[in-house]
Amino acid sequence: MIKSIKTIIIEDESIFRKSLSMYLRNRPEFEVVGDFDDGEPALQFLKRKNEVAVVILDMNLPTTDGLEMTGRISKCRIIKSINYYAAFFCALLIKLMTLSHWLLR
Repeated sequence: MIKSIKTIIIEDESIFRKSLSMYLRNRPEFEVVGDFDDGEPALQFLKRKNEVAVVILDMNLPTTDGLEMTGRISKCRIIKSINYYAAFFCALLIKLMTLSHWLLR
């Protein structure tokens, strides 16, 4: 049996969050353990849960942006991958934040 990749989604647009969540839930290699419409609730969740391996993160959130969230997430835990909805120039900033993997969309 394949071990699933525990994933959370942080996206304020409901239709995108729900669609992505539904897509990943239908894939056996992923387990969506949380989806959030803003960064702060997601950050509190990550502080309580150790098993999250992948964060899919919108760059434009209501109270913060994706780069700020990346820094806050990185300070509280190690995340294997963060997937961004962003322009290419963010890749350099993300790399400077010492993430090992990223995906720009």
